[in-house]
Amino acid sequence: MKLKRLLHLFLSVMLVFVGAHVHAQSNGPSDTLFQTMQSLDTKLFDAYNRCDLQTLGAMMSDDLEFYHDQTGLSVGKAAFLAAIQQNVCGKVERTIVPGSMEVYPLKGYGAVQVGVHRFHHPGHPDDGVGEAKFVTLWQNKDGGWKVTRAISYNHEPVAKYGEHGQLSDATGFSQPSDGQYLRAVVQRRNPSLAPQLDVSSAYRSLRRPTPRAQYRSRDRV
Repeated sequence: MKLKRLLHLFLSVMLVFVGAHVHAQSNGPSDTLFQTMQSLDTKLFDAYNRCDLQTLGAMMSDDLEFYHDQTGLSVGKAAFLAAIQQNVCGKVERTIVPGSMEVYPLKGYGAVQVGVHRFHHPGHPDDGVGEAKFVTLWQNKDGGWKVTRAISYNHEPVAKYGEHGQLSDATGFSQPSDGQYLRAVVQRRNPSLAPQLDVSSAYRSLRRPTPRAQYRSRDRV
């Protein structure tokens, strides 16, 4: 009798899990929308990294609202571009953490994009590498996509890099492949984690507290 109850409980849990998984898949964004957002993100931050203010401006709505957890609210495209020119150009480069981006459709409006991005300081490794979560609201209007609202928050320093730009742990060990290295270190530090743990989750689990002074807040956007 006890075995039957355990079997019944197990099957019930599995049905709930499978049902939730199917529900999540059915509500997920289409591949086309995801690819569109991925392409837009690449174009937007290629312009950001090259200080191409003309392209950046063309991808922003005039009434843009940009929220930053440390600098607060910035209203309007002009204010945003001025901040980029003053604080980012030639000082900061942004990359998205692989596997972190999620995209969801907004009926009758456009889409919302969420993810995790990193900020590097070319030529100034002592400034450290920063990471933050982001939410971007895209409006699809008159056949074009523009950013109307953006939030960048939870800024914090991340693991230091080794001699060749490779992530290294406290032992100084590093590997050319971020993905392989992250999985290996996660397994070493927390064997209970599954080997197939995705890279973005592994990266978050590897973060070590670092004094914020090592990462300058003046040039994070």
